[in-house]
Amino acid sequence: MSENTSVAYEATAQGENDVLQEMRFKAATHELRSQLWQRPQRLGIAAIVCHHLGLRVPKSAKYDFPGKSKKKTRARAKPRAGIRSLEPDLVSIRPPDTWILGSFNLCIPIRVRRSPKETPYTVLMRCPLRHKLAEDRYPGTVEEKMRCEVGAYVWMQENCPEVPIPNLLGFGFPGGLHFTHISSRPFYQRWARSILRFVCTLLHLPVPSSYVRIRKPPGPSVLQHGYLLLEYIEPAGGRMLSETWDAKCHDLAKRRNLFRGLARIILSVARIPHARIGSFTFRNDCTISLSNRPLSCSTVTLENSGASRVIERDKTYPCAEPYISDLLAQHDRRLPAQPNSVKDETDRRQPGLRSQLFAMQFTDFHQSNLFVDDDWNITALVGLEWMCSRPLEMIDVPYWITSKGIDEVGEPEDEALKEYAEARKEFRSILREEEEKLTTTGKWQQNVLPSDAIQST
Repeated sequence: MSENTSVAYEATAQGENDVLQEMRFKAATHELRSQLWQRPQRLGIAAIVCHHLGLRVPKSAKYDFPGKSKKKTRARAKPRAGIRSLEPDLVSIRPPDTWILGSFNLCIPIRVRRSPKETPYTVLMRCPLRHKLAEDRYPGTVEEKMRCEVGAYVWMQENCPEVPIPNLLGFGFPGGLHFTHISSRPFYQRWARSILRFVCTLLHLPVPSSYVRIRKPPGPSVLQHGYLLLEYIEPAGGRMLSETWDAKCHDLAKRRNLFRGLARIILSVARIPHARIGSFTFRNDCTISLSNRPLSCSTVTLENSGASRVIERDKTYPCAEPYISDLLAQHDRRLPAQPNSVKDETDRRQPGLRSQLFAMQFTDFHQSNLFVDDDWNITALVGLEWMCSRPLEMIDVPYWITSKGIDEVGEPEDEALKEYAEARKEFRSILREEEEKLTTTGKWQQNVLPSDAIQST
């Protein structure tokens, strides 16, 4: 919905979305864009990037950005002591029309050149949209989301190096805590962290991650709601699946390549069992723990829509039954705040689960989080904030595999349901094939998924 779009009442009444809320979100996002493009904010963002990447720039250099005249640059007061300056060809924040707007984040591409002689590269500053994360209703949700996202990145780096994810270069949490990857720190800090990790492993203590706490970056205080500094996926490294999905989703060869890549990712993260249902969270001592509630995309969306909170932040589950019960209660509490969110009684049904086998899963496996090459082989996976440990039976096929919404798949005699069932059957077959390959080649000791891991249609 664009800023000047009018919406017919009939279309609004039949839909499930809160149109007034979406209009408020649009205005809040526009305000955030404008705020981050103001010069003091850009100065602070540039300082944060330099601080994390360890850029060494001449102290005589001045801050500068596209669109600012040299006259204004000369007239500007000298930066206060302690702020490292940089030239426009060292750190260049790209204009707002190149920024990437996601469902819960605003991503700012930043061009970086370590020295005038080196080839520039791009990093991505990922800023949470607090108005999409129920922050006003439940303060602390933005920090919770960010700590879970960082926890997921750390867990993936340590346990699933075969899954292609962008490098997390550094991050800052609401409240002013900043952390950076140990590779950008001096050698003695890297050496000390290696020893600490070895000792903790030897003593079976929580092992610190590869991130260390750093002092507050110099310059203006910006991004007070937190940020992640990530590796940017260049066009040569793949394109978002959403860019080519509509045109090529009926190409069977490409779809099988995509299914095979999805199956490998699902199996890779599911092969490690967990004792509880929950999400990993990053702690201030640089370790991670499975101690946060299972933070899924749907949970935060429901809370942001007006549903009262059912699962508290520190609640995890040793078994499936209470978790499923709380999920149902969560959806029920949405009804008073948004009555049009359910069409009929059948729309409320949820199958029961009794599994005691839990594994990490992606609850937001949508097309814009997957980067693929021309043949739809997966080259990168982004957006790990909604990754959590859940019962194995909840592993399922992405709902969009037939280009239809979840509510567009109807009764058993409906053609849309038949098409979805066929695509689902194909995915399940590929998933089993990939699992057998990993077990027969000796990479895994045994099958990961029980026979009923993917729910039957």
